[in-house]
Amino acid sequence: LALVVVGLLVGNARVSYVQASDPFGTLLVSDALVRHGTLRLDALGLPDLETRLGYRGFVRNGHTYYVYPLGTSIAAAPLVAVARVFGADLSRHEGEVRLQQHLATLAAMGTLWLLLRLARRLLPFWPALTCAVAFWAGTSLASTGGTALWSHVVAGLCALAAIDLVVRAELAPRPVAWLPLGLLLFFGYLTRPTAVLFAGLLLAWVALRDRAGSLKAAATVLTLLAGFMLFSLREYGEWLPPYYRMGLEGGAFSAEALAGLLVSPSRGLLAFSPVL
Repeated sequence: LALVVVGLLVGNARVSYVQASDPFGTLLVSDALVRHGTLRLDALGLPDLETRLGYRGFVRNGHTYYVYPLGTSIAAAPLVAVARVFGADLSRHEGEVRLQQHLATLAAMGTLWLLLRLARRLLPFWPALTCAVAFWAGTSLASTGGTALWSHVVAGLCALAAIDLVVRAELAPRPVAWLPLGLLLFFGYLTRPTAVLFAGLLLAWVALRDRAGSLKAAATVLTLLAGFMLFSLREYGEWLPPYYRMGLEGGAFSAEALAGLLVSPSRGLLAFSPVL
């Protein structure tokens, strides 16, 4: 019932602002992957591509790409393929906005399910449901995550699934499933580069009781990262795409940006989530 309620709430949310915000363009990448097997958006042949992307696009070697992380687009590609079968038209910006709303609703329901699954490992059903709903409704998982396919949305799903793997192993007790854990942590990074901080902390926690599992999961992440870097060098002519280098070059992780995230007119006196 809670999942249905969340679906109805998110499904009826207004998302017209998506057309002028970061997630817009995510599904164009998915569409290019489905139809042409490439990340190059110029392969779609859209006459208004540059106008639609705006600051969200960049050019390398004569090709246009989406500047934000790739993970969400990759995760959405199978769903975009299904949507196209049922008549979805992503060549129009209204088509992407509408599909983003539907997929964000599914992601919100998946997030709540993972929250409930994790809580049920530690609590009886009703307290677990209360905690799950409070955490979803009292944080930006609802206010922002439920409106469009922000990169945080899929990264959050990966993080919750990774935590669930670790908690399940600890309660058993048994060694952690290191291969799924490594895959989840890497895909979280691919979706949101700052997830590397979460990955480091979680692997350090796992190492306290399962050092071998932690090392194997870390090796999985590093192996996949090496493959991603080789792909990036071939595709963009750079070891990492621009967005993934921000932490290395200042950019989004500067002191000024941190102050803007914590104290700014758009966020009140301080960034705050009532569940805390």
